[in-house]
Amino acid sequence: MKFPDSPDIVLAKYRTCIFVSGCFWHGHKDCQYATRAKTNADFWRTKFENNRESDLRDYTFLESLGWRVIVVWECELKKDRIDDTIASVRKQLDANRESWLTEQADRRRRREEWQAEISRRKIRVSELIR
Repeated sequence: MKFPDSPDIVLAKYRTCIFVSGCFWHGHKDCQYATRAKTNADFWRTKFENNRESDLRDYTFLESLGWRVIVVWECELKKDRIDDTIASVRKQLDANRESWLTEQADRRRRREEWQAEISRRKIRVSELIR
C-alpha cells in the first residue's frame, strides 16, 4: 500500500502507522520548539497551517481505511520526556494489538459460521436430490 505522508514506522500486521513529527515543521501547538519565523511571517504561517491540515487529512484517510495512527512529536523525544513517550507508545501499541487479536478472533468465528452454513446447505441439497 502507498501511504500518504510516508509514515516513519509501519506495523502492517497490526495496521498501525507511527509518524514522528518535527514540532517546527508540523506546527506542534503550544510547543516551545514550534517557534514562528520572524521574517516572511505570512508565508511561514500559511506553510505551517497547510502542513497541519495535510497531516490531519492523511491521518483521517488512514483511519478510514482501518489503520491506527500514532503521532510522536519531536519534543516528546527529548531526554526528560523519552521514558513517558515510550510508555505511552507502548500502551497504544498494546491496545492496537489487543484490537487486532479481537478482530482476528471475530474473523475466525465468522469464517467457521460460514463454513458450517455451507455444510448445512450441501446436506440439504443432497437430501433434496435423493
